[in-house]
Amino acid sequence: MISTHSRYIILHLLAPTLIITLTLTAFVWVIRSMQYIDYIVNYGIPVSQFLYFSSLLAPFFVLIILPVALFISVIYTYNKLISESELIVLNSAGLSTFSLARPALILAGFLMVVSFFVGAFVVPHAYKEFKDIQALSRTGINASQIQKGVFNTPINGLTIYIESQSPNGMLEGILVHDRNREHPITIVAQQGQLLETENGLFLDGINAYHEFDLGEGRINKGSFDSYTIDLTHFRDKAKNRPKETEEYSITELLFPDTSILTERQQAKLKAEGHHRILWPVHSVILTLLALSVLLSGQFNRRGQWRRILSACIIATIFVAFSLIAKSIASSNSNFIFFMYAVSLFPLIICIAILKNHSLIKTATKYLPSYNRA
Repeated sequence: MISTHSRYIILHLLAPTLIITLTLTAFVWVIRSMQYIDYIVNYGIPVSQFLYFSSLLAPFFVLIILPVALFISVIYTYNKLISESELIVLNSAGLSTFSLARPALILAGFLMVVSFFVGAFVVPHAYKEFKDIQALSRTGINASQIQKGVFNTPINGLTIYIESQSPNGMLEGILVHDRNREHPITIVAQQGQLLETENGLFLDGINAYHEFDLGEGRINKGSFDSYTIDLTHFRDKAKNRPKETEEYSITELLFPDTSILTERQQAKLKAEGHHRILWPVHSVILTLLALSVLLSGQFNRRGQWRRILSACIIATIFVAFSLIAKSIASSNSNFIFFMYAVSLFPLIICIAILKNHSLIKTATKYLPSYNRA
C-alpha cells in the first residue's frame, strides 16, 4: 500500500518527468528528422508518410531519454521539497531517509519496466519498419521525381529522360537506361505514359525500341508497338538488406546465429542484448545516485547546488563508464561481466548510503540527551 506522502511525492515527480521526456524527445526528433527532409524533395515522399517515417524513431529516443529525464526530475523535485521545508517536516515527523527516497524508487521501478518493454518489443519493430521504408524510398521511384527535359537519375544506375509532355498527359521522346539489371538495358520510345500503381511505377512506351547489353560486345535489339517497363524491379534489393543491431530482438541478440556470424559480430550482438537489459535499470541507478547525494547529510534550505553539481558529475561518469563497458564487450564477449559490474557497483553503494544514513538518523533520535552542568 502506497502511503499518502509517497503518492504526494510521486505526483510531484511524474509531471516534470513527462515534460522533460516529451520535450527532449521532440527536440531530438526534430533534429534527427532534418537529416531526412531530402526524402520529400529527392524521393517524392508525401509529408504525411514522412511524418510517420520519422516518428518511428521516437520509441528509440524515449528509451534513451527516460532514465535521464527521471534523474533530472528527481534532482528538481527533491531540491524543491527541501527548499520549501516539506522534506524537513516529514523527516522531523519520524520518516527515515530511505522512506523519503521510496516514492522516487517506486516511480523508477515502474519506468524501468516500461523501458524494458519499449526496448524489448517496441524499438526493434519500429526501427525495422523505419529501415524498410528508408531502403524502399532510396530504391523506389514515383512520378513526381521525373522532370521533363532533363536527364533524371532517381537512383544509382537508372537514367530517365522525357523530352516533353503533351496537354493530354502523354509523354514524348522517352529514353530509359537501366544498369541495375543483370543485362543493362536501353529503351527508347516515341510516346508513353507513367503508370503509378500500388505495386510501383511502370512506363508504358508506344513505338518502342530496346537494346540489351549481353556482354562481350553482344547486343540484343528489338522493336515493339507497345512496351511496358517495370521501374520497380530493384525494390527486391531493399527487402534483402542486412539487418542492423537495433532491429534484432533480445533473444536474437543474446543467442546469435553462430553458423553465419564471426566472433566479433556475435560479441557485438551479445553486448547490445545485455545493454538492452541493463539500460532500463539505469532509471533506478540514476535515481539512487541523485537521492544518495541529496538526502545524505543535513538538509539545507538555502540551496544545495554543490550536491546537485556533484550528483550530475557522478551520473555523467557512471553513464560514460557504462558506454565504455559496452564498447569493450562489443569487441570481446568475455568482458560482458564488466557491463554488469559497472551497473551493480553504484547500485549497491547508493543503497548502502541511504540505508546507513537512515539507520544513523533513527538511532540518533532515540539516544538519551544530557544537560550540561
